[in-house]
Amino acid sequence: MLSECVGVEQQKPNDWLGKNEGPEMEQFGNESSAKKAASVMLVAVDDDELDALEDAVPESRYQVYSANSVAKAMERIDESVDVIVTGLDLGNNTAIQFMTHWREVSPDTRFIVVAPGSNEDECVKALQAGANDCVRLPLNPEELQIRVCRAVEQRLLEQRLYELARKPVSKSGPTTFNGKKLHEMEREAIEAALEAYHGNRTHAADALGISVRTLQRKIKAWGLAPPRDGRSAAY
Repeated sequence: MLSECVGVEQQKPNDWLGKNEGPEMEQFGNESSAKKAASVMLVAVDDDELDALEDAVPESRYQVYSANSVAKAMERIDESVDVIVTGLDLGNNTAIQFMTHWREVSPDTRFIVVAPGSNEDECVKALQAGANDCVRLPLNPEELQIRVCRAVEQRLLEQRLYELARKPVSKSGPTTFNGKKLHEMEREAIEAALEAYHGNRTHAADALGISVRTLQRKIKAWGLAPPRDGRSAAY
C-alpha cells in the first residue's frame, strides 16, 4: 500500500496501486480516469475543536472543507467527500446520527470520530455504529494525520477494486488486462487489501466483496505471507 502517511510504519509501496505525490482518488467516469485530490470534511460545533482539526489536516495535501454544524455539513451531501472527521457532540445531533443520515445518500464516505478521552465507551459505540476509526481528545495532530491518511488510502483501494470489478470478462480464452491475467489481478487485489487493512482478514474480505472463508482459502492456496508489520492476520 502507499507509504505516504506521516509517521506510520514504513511499508513497501504496492506497484499495482501506483505511486502518487500524495493520496489521490480515481474518478472512473471516463477513459482517462482523471485524478483529484482526496476530499476531507471536518465537522465540529466547538470553535476550538474545529480549529484544532483544521490545524491537523493540511490543505496542501487534501481538499479540505470545514463545517461548524450538521446543517452546514449536509450542504455537501451530494458532493464526493472521501473522509469525514467529526466531533462526537454536534449540538442537537450526535456523530452517530450525523453519520447515519449522511450514509443514506453517500455510503462509501469513511468516518473518523473524535471522542472525549475520558470515556472509552464512546469510541466503542461509534465503531459499533459504523465509524471507520476513532481518535481521543486531547487531540494529537500527528495521530490524526495518520488516521486520515490511512482512511484515504483505504478509499483509494476501494476505488481500485471497483474499477477491476467493472472490467468486462471475456467468455473465450484467458482474459487479460494491461498484460495481466485475471487470476494475477485477483491475487494482487487480495494482497493490496490485506496490506491496506494491516492483515485484518475480516476487513479485507469486506472490501473485496468476498467471504472471510473464501479469502482464507485463496491465501492458503497462494501461500501468501503474513503482513510485514507483524500484526495478527486473523481478525
